[in-house]
Amino acid sequence: MTYTINTHVIGRCKVTPSAHSVEGKLYRLRWFGQEHLKSGKRSGAKKYHQVNLNKKCKKNSKYVYRATGRFYSKVGKKTLAVSYYNQTPKKETCVKGGK
Repeated sequence: MTYTINTHVIGRCKVTPSAHSVEGKLYRLRWFGQEHLKSGKRSGAKKYHQVNLNKKCKKNSKYVYRATGRFYSKVGKKTLAVSYYNQTPKKETCVKGGK
């Protein structure tokens, strides 16, 4: 049986960019600070990229989780770069999930 914490980072463009990348990182908050759990990145001249950050965890363990994302795209002469994060408002319980 697999227990996981699951999140994802998505980058969408309305038109096909000449450059596009999406990078994500998953952390859990511990008494000493943020513990890095997993990273992922997708890039290429596509309208859509998704990075899945799924990490095995101990059954019924409880932590606050934080996901960070970085998005970059270039269309013509315009460049867009954005960084963001999302954090669970309370401790989440590790539950049975996919692979």
